[in-house]
Amino acid sequence: MPLEKSAGAVIFQIHEPLFAKRRNARIRAREPRREFLLLHYEAGHWDFPKGHLEGNELPEDAARREIREETGLQVAQFLPGFKRHMRYFLWAYAREPHDKPRRSLKIVTFFLAQVPAREVRLSFEHSGYAWLPYRDAVKLATYPSAKELLRRAEAFLRQHHGVDSR
Repeated sequence: MPLEKSAGAVIFQIHEPLFAKRRNARIRAREPRREFLLLHYEAGHWDFPKGHLEGNELPEDAARREIREETGLQVAQFLPGFKRHMRYFLWAYAREPHDKPRRSLKIVTFFLAQVPAREVRLSFEHSGYAWLPYRDAVKLATYPSAKELLRRAEAFLRQHHGVDSR
């Protein structure tokens, strides 16, 4: 059975609060919060950036490249201690009328990345994006596997990095 390997990441950023003026005083409009990036794919689903490994590329390098290609964002590093593998089967399209459809196993390695910038430049593969706090992101993510990956990322961040996502 053919094997496909891909890599991607759950991307988050700490969204700094806005300031408001009130009688010559600056007040914090809200506390900092963690927000996650979801991409709207042309096929209609909401998911994380990911893509195929090229040649002898390592999963970390493929994830970094795919994030840059799909969002324009630069990842300095992936958070140590978070690495998840998602496995599922795909049916390959028959290239010729007489070809039988073939099933292949796909393994996607996901990392967790914090990015400094919010300015997303979408690739042709996507029709939109959203930076959302955890509760909204988990509602918007299309697939149960993406929702579970987001739950694990949020739990990891709460345990190791404070700042709430609400």
